[in-house]
Amino acid sequence: MKSLLNSLILLCSLTIAQHGLANQDLIQARSLGKQLQTKLPLSREESAWIKAHPIVRVSIKNGWMPVEFQLENEKHRGISIDYLKQISQLTGLQFKLDTYRNQPQPKEVDVISSISNTEDVKGYQRLTSPHLVIPYAIYINKFAPALSGANSLEALKSAKVAVFKHGHIGQRLQALYPNMKLIYVDIADEAFDALNNGQIDAYIGNEIVIDYHIEYHRLPFAEKIGVTSFNSEISMAVAEEQPELASILERAIIAIGTNNTNIVQPWRARQPVEKVFIETGTAILSIICVLLLYQFWRFYRRAQHREAEVRQQIWRQANYDYLTQLPNRYLLHQSLEQAIHDCQIDHTQLGLLLIDLDGFKDVNDVAGHAIGDRLLQNAATRIQSCVRRVDITAKLGGDEFVVVVPKLGDMSILHEIGEKILETIRTPFHIDDKQHFVTASIGIAVYPSNCDSAEELMMFADQALYAAKRAGKNQYQFFTQLMQQEIKDRISLTRDLRSAIDHDELHLVYQPIYRLHDFALIKAEALIRWEHPTRGSIPPSVFIPIAEESGFIIELGKWIFDQVLHDLSNINPISLQGMQIGLNISPVQFAHPQHLLAFIKRLERSNIPCERFCFEITEGLLLEPSKTTEDTLQMVRRSGIKLSIDDFGTGYSALGYLKKYQIDYVKIDKSFIKNLEVDNYDFILCRSIIQMAHELNMELIAEGVENAQQENILKVMNCDYIQGFLHGRPGLFSALFEPTLAPRSHQKLATKH
Repeated sequence: MKSLLNSLILLCSLTIAQHGLANQDLIQARSLGKQLQTKLPLSREESAWIKAHPIVRVSIKNGWMPVEFQLENEKHRGISIDYLKQISQLTGLQFKLDTYRNQPQPKEVDVISSISNTEDVKGYQRLTSPHLVIPYAIYINKFAPALSGANSLEALKSAKVAVFKHGHIGQRLQALYPNMKLIYVDIADEAFDALNNGQIDAYIGNEIVIDYHIEYHRLPFAEKIGVTSFNSEISMAVAEEQPELASILERAIIAIGTNNTNIVQPWRARQPVEKVFIETGTAILSIICVLLLYQFWRFYRRAQHREAEVRQQIWRQANYDYLTQLPNRYLLHQSLEQAIHDCQIDHTQLGLLLIDLDGFKDVNDVAGHAIGDRLLQNAATRIQSCVRRVDITAKLGGDEFVVVVPKLGDMSILHEIGEKILETIRTPFHIDDKQHFVTASIGIAVYPSNCDSAEELMMFADQALYAAKRAGKNQYQFFTQLMQQEIKDRISLTRDLRSAIDHDELHLVYQPIYRLHDFALIKAEALIRWEHPTRGSIPPSVFIPIAEESGFIIELGKWIFDQVLHDLSNINPISLQGMQIGLNISPVQFAHPQHLLAFIKRLERSNIPCERFCFEITEGLLLEPSKTTEDTLQMVRRSGIKLSIDDFGTGYSALGYLKKYQIDYVKIDKSFIKNLEVDNYDFILCRSIIQMAHELNMELIAEGVENAQQENILKVMNCDYIQGFLHGRPGLFSALFEPTLAPRSHQKLATKH
C-alpha cells in the first residue's frame, strides 16, 4: 500500500510538472546540447539574426477562444500558442509571451501572434501566409421552425442575420443580398441571446471560434447548418523594423502549413475548463480503482469555483463597456425593459436622455485615440456625477451615453439633469497638461407620454438628439408630438415608396438640353416622378433622400436604368442622332455599384454606345471618395460614359477633383441663373465658372434658363448648353422628337423638380 501511494504521488508530481512547463511564459525548443540545429533552411543573415536575438517578445490576446486565450491563474494557450511552439522547434527561436494591449509598440513587442484580415496595427506588417483560414459558418436556432431546411446564404437573403460588428462579412453580405437585414453585434453572447429569444433568424461567424463557443457554453439550441464561401484569415504580424524576423516566421508558417491538422484538430474538440485536473484524475484512476471521497469533494469544489469565476468574467465582458466600466447596450436594454415594467406596475413615468459628445471626433483625430479614450472615461465620470443614485448611466458605443431616470415624479428633474450634463461636459478636459474641449447634445424622451416600448423610447430620444444637433448642438431637446408625426409620415412614405414600382406609380420625364450657339437638341436629362395614389405628386426632393437613407435608391436606380433603355428601344435610332441621356446617380449607388456595372455590361451586350449616356454626380461624392467609389469611377470612365458635376457652385466647389476624375461637363446650378444680370454677383460667378471649365477642357450646361435675358447673357459668356423652361419642359421621351417641339417655345415658368 505504501509503494502504491508513493507511485501515486510521483505520477501527480510529473503531471503537474508537465502542465507547468506547457504553460510557461517562455516558449523554447527542447535541446540536449548547447547549440540547437534548426530544422528549417535559413539564410546566413537569418541565422545570424536568431543568434543575435535569442528571445522574441510576443503579444497574446486573452479572450479569443480557441485561437488564443488565458483563463484566470493559467498561462496562455490556444492554436496560435501551438504554432509558436512548432516554430520554436523549427527555428530555435525563443518566444516570451505577454498580454496584448491596445496599440502595441514595436519597441516593446516584436510579434503580434494573431490578427484578422480586417485588422491593421500601426508599426506592424501582417505576414503574407496566414496560419489559419477559417470559413464563416451559419448558425440557427434548431428549435425555431422559421428556417427549417435552410442550409445556405440564399435561404437567408430576406432574413434577420447577426454578424460581428468589426469584421468585413457584413459589407460583403449586404452587397450580395441587399434585402438581408443585418444586425451588428459586439460579441457572440449577444448574438446567441438574440437567436435564443427569436430576435434574429441566424448568426454568421468564424466556424472554429463559434463551434468552440457553443460547446464551451453548452448551447443546446444552437445548430450549424452550413458554411459560406467567405473566409476569415488569421495571421501573425511582425514589427516593420524587423524584416529578418518576418522572413523567418514566413518560412516557418509555410513549412508548418496553414490549418495544420495536428495543431488545429485538437481544438475542434471540446476543451473542458478543468482539462488538466481531468487528465490527472484519469491517470490516477488508471492506477488505483478507488479514490478517497475527500479528494473528489475537493476537486469538485475547486472546479465549481473556477468555472464560476470564468463565467463571471465572461458575463462582465459581455455586459459592461471595457473602457468606462458602464453598462453596455446589451445590459442597458435589459435594465430599460425592467424599469419600464416597474413603471407599468407603479403607474409612474420614466425619462431617457441620449447624450452625444460634439467635437469628440476632432479630439480623436488630433490628439489620438489614447487621449480620446481617457476623455471618454472622464466624461462618463462627469455624467454619473449629474444623476441620482437610482438612475442608470450606460454607454451605447463610440461617444454616445444614455441616462435612464426611473420613477419620474416631476419633469423638472429631466431639465435639471440635462443642464448639469451640458455644464459639466462643456468644462475643459485637462489631460496630460493640455486642455480638450467638447460639448454635449442631448435628446430626451419620456415613457409612457411619448411611447409604449423601450425600442420606441430609444428611437424618439434619438430623434430629439438629432433635433438638438440641427439646432446648433450644446443643448438638449425634448421629443415632441410634431417629431412623432414627422417620423410616422417618413416611415409611411418609405413604406409606400418601396411598393411604388410594383404599383406602377413611377415614371420618367426628359428635359431637353440645347447647344446654345445653334439651338440643336443634343442632350436630355432623365427625371423621375412619383404620382402617389392619395398624396398626389411627390417632389423628388422629398422622396430621393428617403430612398438614399433607406437603401431603396439601389432598386430605384435599377428601375431607372431599365426604363431608360425601354424608352430608347421605342425610338427610331435614326431620330436619336447621337443624343446623350443624362442620369442622376446617387453616392449610395457608387458605394454599392453592382447595378451600375450591370447597366454598363447591358449596354455593351446591346451594342448601345456608352457615350450616349452621362452620369450626373454631386460634388460631395468626389471630396473623400472610398476605394470602391474611385474604382467605380474609373470603370465608368473606361466604358465611355461621360461624367457631369450637377448643381456646381452650391457645394464645396473644389477645383482639384475636376481634373483628377476627368469630368466632362459642369452644370451651373439654377440658383445662380435665376437672378443673372449684367455685372451683378451671379454674373461674375457664372463667368468665372465658365472660363475655368473651358481652361480645363470641360463644357458648361446652364440649368434653369427661363427668359431670353438669361439666354443672351450666357451667350456672351460662351456657355455651351442651356437647360430650362425657356425652351422645353420635362416630358415624355417620344415628345422630344415631335416636329412641333420648337427650341424657342416659351412656356409658363415652373420649377424643374
